[in-house]
Amino acid sequence: MTLKTTRMDVWVAPIDDAPGGLARTLRAVADMGANLDCVLARREGTMKGKGVLFITPLHGKEQFENADQAGLHRAGHIHTLKIEGEDHPGMGAELTRVMSEAGINLHGLTATVLGHRFVCYASFDSVADLERAEQAIHSLDHERFPRLRAAMRKAMRERAVTS
Repeated sequence: MTLKTTRMDVWVAPIDDAPGGLARTLRAVADMGANLDCVLARREGTMKGKGVLFITPLHGKEQFENADQAGLHRAGHIHTLKIEGEDHPGMGAELTRVMSEAGINLHGLTATVLGHRFVCYASFDSVADLERAEQAIHSLDHERFPRLRAAMRKAMRERAVTS
């Protein structure tokens, strides 16, 4: 099982919790020329009428300089790892298990699957936790986890039958 990890800078902006609040900020980001991999927006539970937007990535000096005009700032307190790989039943459980066994408490996690591939953004409270998570994830070897290996074989057989 090959898992790719990439350290990501996350940018955050407050948005109005009203029609057009998210669209205005995303338009400003698009006008900067950003091609985003991940967008997460939600209401801010502690501030009525407000929401929060998280995006990644921004690239280059021009986008970094224009981020402030769009209301974005680098979320320095959130350390994020993008994890990508082939999706199999139980992948999320195995990823979070190895991080848990390494004594890591996640700040947040967002994951999705497209086709047979998954992408997961795991956020941590410190660089040290992120580094430990990288080590734990790269130690994931399907030979060490018989349940996952069996689930992977079953999923591959099912995909072969439906193809």
